[in-house]
Amino acid sequence: MAQQCIYPVGEDLTEELSRVTGKGCEAEIEEAVVDVGRKMALAARTAPKGVGQDYLEIRLVAGEDLDALGRAMMEKGEAEDKAHFVRDGKSVLRSHAVLLIGLLDHPAIGLDCNACGHGTCADFEAARADAPDGDFSPACVFRSQDLGIAVGSAVKTAQIHNVDNRIMYRGAVVAIELGMIGPGLCLAIPLAAVGKSPFFDR
Repeated sequence: MAQQCIYPVGEDLTEELSRVTGKGCEAEIEEAVVDVGRKMALAARTAPKGVGQDYLEIRLVAGEDLDALGRAMMEKGEAEDKAHFVRDGKSVLRSHAVLLIGLLDHPAIGLDCNACGHGTCADFEAARADAPDGDFSPACVFRSQDLGIAVGSAVKTAQIHNVDNRIMYRGAVVAIELGMIGPGLCLAIPLAAVGKSPFFDR
């Protein structure tokens, strides 16, 4: 006999800080969300890119690595008195997976378009080499557009499959610190399928 999915009436979906797995059909739901994450990675990989050059790095985080990411976000927020890292860390802990999309080290595109504000691509390269440390490394505007287009393609795929998601800056910062994805420019997309989206009205 197939196992039925039973969700408690009136269950408080805002307090639990751990992923709900292995109860009823929750394991199957988690597996489905991770599968959608793979489809999102595919959409990001095939998204159009400037002059046909691909400098994207794509990683899907789930299971114990996902728990480590969420808890590290909360720890960073508490240690540095940054409440939004704590809040977003709780959201990640309520998720089933996180898709990371980042930019690998890359040269400027070579158009001397001045969109970066440095005049020429050579001037941008020189300025990038001397840039101060920060959460992310400076990126060519066209490569940043590639990242944005890829993220848009990925979240469109999540929407098609009814998986709640949110594009997150803070999750990406901590993922870089943990070595889950290379340094550079990155965005994180946590994914969840629970009774109420954990990414809004937090």
